[in-house]
Amino acid sequence: MSSQDVTVVALLADPDAPTEIAQRMAQMLPDRLADKSGQGRRFDVEVVSEPFTAGAEDPPPHQ
Repeated sequence: MSSQDVTVVALLADPDAPTEIAQRMAQMLPDRLADKSGQGRRFDVEVVSEPFTAGAEDPPPHQ
């Protein structure tokens, strides 16, 4: 499978409970997204846990 067949999805979540929820979602999302795409595409879901406020315009880049 080439890198063009992989879609990376990042879930940005506040620490604590929101991050825990995002981590559970990250476990189930790749299969669900792949089933819906129907094109042999693979999905990698990453969780980024960073404190942020509603006024934050640009979240920090994930490395």
